[in-house]
Amino acid sequence: MLMKRIAILLLLTFQVMTVRSQVIRPFTAAPTDREPLGGVVKVFHPYAFDANAFLAAMPRIPELKNLAGMKSSSATIELPLADGQTQRFFIAGDQVLVPEVAALYPQIRNFKLLSADGKSYGVLTLSQLGLNGLIITPKGSMYISPFSFNDAVNHAIYFGEDFTPPAGLSVACGTDDRHMVGASDSCPARSD
Repeated sequence: MLMKRIAILLLLTFQVMTVRSQVIRPFTAAPTDREPLGGVVKVFHPYAFDANAFLAAMPRIPELKNLAGMKSSSATIELPLADGQTQRFFIAGDQVLVPEVAALYPQIRNFKLLSADGKSYGVLTLSQLGLNGLIITPKGSMYISPFSFNDAVNHAIYFGEDFTPPAGLSVACGTDDRHMVGASDSCPARSD
């Protein structure tokens, strides 16, 4: 009887460890001749995003309670990086939208990321348009973007330095109550 209980306990422990160690892998390499984002990205790696795989894994992704708890998250995701490598991140849901807006758009979900070594971190947003992300790495800021608004499958992974804003696009670095503050080296620092 004792041996049977020990065997059941070991089996349950193994099953829990197996579920905890399952890594979410929503991207596969997808070579293409197309240019993402209307050709404004000079260097990128093309990947296909499997939304169904990501959605199937969402029940395993815990909601974020605090950043300190990220490393104890049972969910990890493997993401391609702009340098062609892959990296595993702890992932947790993060409610960014105010509850009233979140109720209007339940298909929009936000996530925080933290690499196992703590050197890289970021955010992901899942919507019907695909997966958008920003990851801060020691090598620079990295972005995950769908190729276009009409393509939620094909995504580009690239460094921020490889993105050139289209001519005439105004980029802002902050706001105040009266107007947008234009992006430049002279953008004011926040004082709060």
